[in-house]
Amino acid sequence: MPSIPERSRIGDASRRCLLVAAAIVVGMGCRASQITQIGTPERASHTVRALVFVPGSSLLAYSIGVEMTKRGYSVVDTREATALLAKHNVNPADLLTPLGLATLGKGGVDAVVSVSSTGSPMGGSAMRNVAVRVTSTRTSGMIGGLSWRNGSGGMPGSTADLIMQKGLTEAANEIAEALANQLAPAGR
Repeated sequence: MPSIPERSRIGDASRRCLLVAAAIVVGMGCRASQITQIGTPERASHTVRALVFVPGSSLLAYSIGVEMTKRGYSVVDTREATALLAKHNVNPADLLTPLGLATLGKGGVDAVVSVSSTGSPMGGSAMRNVAVRVTSTRTSGMIGGLSWRNGSGGMPGSTADLIMQKGLTEAANEIAEALANQLAPAGR
């Protein structure tokens, strides 16, 4: 039978191994938020300063707009954009068509931003995955686009999951920073 000091060394070693194993398991189950570029957007052939978000967009889109304003972009109110379309007899549903984009371009808008998000299929955050697409009003081509995935940890909705997830403001900040890096400098 091992002596008491030997048993305590064996116990310490076992505890350390158990802690290392637990840290590995927890670390493998957690993931920070991540951003990936969607496709290969064409580089804007024009300076992008004025943006409009697709009417009826979410609170996240509004928050991204606020963050883009902080980075030197002008965000046109969706009511103004809708009124501009109506003035030229363009249905707001045709906003992303070449006619709708050209109409907005003539009104001083450089690009239209579309934001969509999906939640977790198993509960938890309603903002699990976000897709953003920026369309030029001059070329009708995509000049920016990204996919943002919220952080996660463990089972959706669990305490570990909630700790790893970003809130609305943090998500908007990360997304706006990535978009600003993709777009031509806004007056800088």
